[in-house]
Amino acid sequence: SDFPSNCWTGEHTFDGKSLHWIDPNNVKLNPYQNVISTMGRTLEVFDDDHLIPAFGFGDITTLDRGCFPFYDGGKPCHTVQGVLKRYNELSGSVILAGPTNFAPVIREAIKIVQKTKQYHILLIIADGQVTSRRDTEAAICEASQFPL
Repeated sequence: SDFPSNCWTGEHTFDGKSLHWIDPNNVKLNPYQNVISTMGRTLEVFDDDHLIPAFGFGDITTLDRGCFPFYDGGKPCHTVQGVLKRYNELSGSVILAGPTNFAPVIREAIKIVQKTKQYHILLIIADGQVTSRRDTEAAICEASQFPL
């Protein structure tokens, strides 16, 4: 999930709230929760073990140079609901920043595929603002060599 400077991205599209805003009443989903839920339910049928590696990027600690696992040590989330639960927990503590570079998360997915020797589906959820285009394109080319 992309945590860059969405504080202002939702100014005109999400009632002036951050696109990562979490409704305290759990009534309204933010755009990221919506995509995680919808795409997760769609892709979940292809996942035999229901263990989902999940990473965030574009925060103050990673900027455009890395990504962070949703759980320490890279422990995967259990089910799409587990991804959503952990996203909700992290959203309140992550400090948003930019720029956004997809290459680190793509390369992290490559490492997972190399380690597990299993096919994986990589889903990147972001607001569409990407920097480091060449690095991202290079990472996509690298990923094309793996069952990803």
